[in-house]
Amino acid sequence: MLLVDDEKGGIAVCSEMLETLGYEVVAVQSGASAISVIKEDGSNIDLIILDMVMPKMSGVQTYERIRELAPEIRVLVCSGYAKEDDLLGMIEKGCDDYILKPFDVAMLSEKLKTVFETSLERQKA
Repeated sequence: MLLVDDEKGGIAVCSEMLETLGYEVVAVQSGASAISVIKEDGSNIDLIILDMVMPKMSGVQTYERIRELAPEIRVLVCSGYAKEDDLLGMIEKGCDDYILKPFDVAMLSEKLKTVFETSLERQKA
């Protein structure tokens, strides 16, 4: 799993939650770093948790580049600042779902379950 968030605190907390849930996490602090990871090792990433509000390369810009490189990777967008309409716009562009910060481990677990189940249903169709 790839975690993309420009805030060190957010990375630390979310990484700990994901590891508690049994996921292996690669965490980066920018869209450019996320793109590099996908170019180098995209086949080993089953989901990206992508912050919407980041300097230099926004979540939207990062997502668009991710889709060019690896359209099959699931993407869960998250934000504590973006408007819900912006997040829904990301769903319309193809993101799998969104989660609002702050969230706890139970909320994250439920959201991940939904994303993975929805993705499996799409593959069967």
